Amino acid sequence: MQHRQDTRRFATCISGQAARGAGGDRDLTTTNSTDARMRQRFSVDLKATGSLEGNPAELQLRVSNVSATGARLHADTKLDVRAGMRIRLKIFVPNTVLHIPTTAEIMWATPQGSSVSFGVRFADMVSAYMIGQLTRNSSPITA
Repeated sequence: MQHRQDTRRFATCISGQAARGAGGDRDLTTTNSTDARMRQRFSVDLKATGSLEGNPAELQLRVSNVSATGARLHADTKLDVRAGMRIRLKIFVPNTVLHIPTTAEIMWATPQGSSVSFGVRFADMVSAYMIGQLTRNSSPITA
């Protein structure tokens, strides 16, 4: 039962709507401190899966930095990814069974031998609450 409640709360938070907690409704609108957090990129080491548009094969990915608007991803296999392609992603929240489902546009790609790194821009901004969950023990990237 707790898992179901957490999943519902999580899904509501992704869309930036109010989430019902133990103390009633909690408004997830941003404040000055969360506005700054939304603009920052955070260095992370997260698991993710994805599938490229038109190809249902699920890819195993790592996320090395994330912000409210995008992320840097790595695949340990050689992929034909190019700017402009779309990808459906699941970014897993550390120490939980939850994930953030989103779609994104590939903005750049850099082959690195038998692997590839690429940057994506999310189709929908990820809420401040979810960025907080993903970056709980991470530092902002400066520069």
